[in-house]
Amino acid sequence: MRRRLSAAAMQPVVLDTDVASLTHKGKLTGPLATRLIGRKPLITFVTFGELTQWTEIRSWGSRRRQELADWLSGIPVLPGDEAVAATWGKLSPAGRQGGRPQPTNDRWIAA
Repeated sequence: MRRRLSAAAMQPVVLDTDVASLTHKGKLTGPLATRLIGRKPLITFVTFGELTQWTEIRSWGSRRRQELADWLSGIPVLPGDEAVAATWGKLSPAGRQGGRPQPTNDRWIAA
């Protein structure tokens, strides 16, 4: 008899940089952590860049850099392309017109 998987099982989910960082550190808790159980995490090229930037800004040593690299090696990275850029171009003014300007990188991740 096969066990049926829930609808969320191994469905992809795009992590923003803060969630990816907390997940990597094993510090993601609460309802969000629960919602990610059984999901396949993905990150965008923006999150990959931001995580890499943090290693430089915070002067990480080789051990911590390798731990991050090992973790990232199991996470697919969504690339930027023309479709992503076009979506970003539509999200940017919509957020401003709605009175909710967001940081540029958050809009890239959403795109």
